[in-house]
Amino acid sequence: VSVHDLSDNGVSFVVSSREAIAGRNLKVAFKDCARGEEFEMVMDCECVRKTIMGDQELWGCKLRKTSNDMLAYVFMKRSDLIREAEKNSITV
Repeated sequence: VSVHDLSDNGVSFVVSSREAIAGRNLKVAFKDCARGEEFEMVMDCECVRKTIMGDQELWGCKLRKTSNDMLAYVFMKRSDLIREAEKNSITV
């Protein structure tokens, strides 16, 4: 499973079409680093959509609840992405 996107109210992830996702309610767990701090997340969510992309599936889920750690992770990860984009931008 690969996390595709995460916000304060939802998560999307990609799985191989060979991997079965059973049921509408599930837990999504992942580890990542943001601003030098490691995060390990486990989120209860409800699947609201599935999109077939060749031999993969993109699942969109609504989070049942958020935690302060999850909100901090989202904020720090977005800050990392903005900094990286600014660093790589070309000024004309």
